[in-house]
Amino acid sequence: YDAGGVCLIEWADRVPEAIPEEHLRIDIEPVDANRRRFHITAKGRQYQLLAAPLDSFTKERQSIP
Repeated sequence: YDAGGVCLIEWADRVPEAIPEEHLRIDIEPVDANRRRFHITAKGRQYQLLAAPLDSFTKERQSIP
């Protein structure tokens, strides 16, 4: 991630020292056998800007019956 690219870390909670202070965290929660719920947490301005459209999209999806 130091080079400006994307770095995905599975089980990041096991290596908290490897996570930069500013980051985008995506937690995946099983809902049932075929569905997953994504929880997105943005730390830092650039990641907040990146996550904002996703937040709007998920709120729209939640309102669909």
